[in-house]
Amino acid sequence: MIPETALDALAAAMQLTPSQDDGLRSPRVVAVLPRSDSKVVRVCVVQFKGRPKLDIRVWDQVGRRFKPTTEGVSLPLSQLKLLQAILAKVPAPEDSQ
Repeated sequence: MIPETALDALAAAMQLTPSQDDGLRSPRVVAVLPRSDSKVVRVCVVQFKGRPKLDIRVWDQVGRRFKPTTEGVSLPLSQLKLLQAILAKVPAPEDSQ
């Protein structure tokens, strides 16, 4: 399950409406989750065609830099509450301790 603080941070970063112009010129990175030694999953708020979107994408390390892959999803921020409700239904994994 996603920690509550991560959801709170995500929700705070998403407090944009399509009519707002907050000067967003580059992605606003909300979280970076390690996936392997050379891959990460990056959660960002991005502008696409003037509208804010939530972008969850795998990035590969190429040399010293990371580059986005086609593995991922981009959703309109208007779907954030629905996504939060869906994620809340995901059962937490059992601790192996």
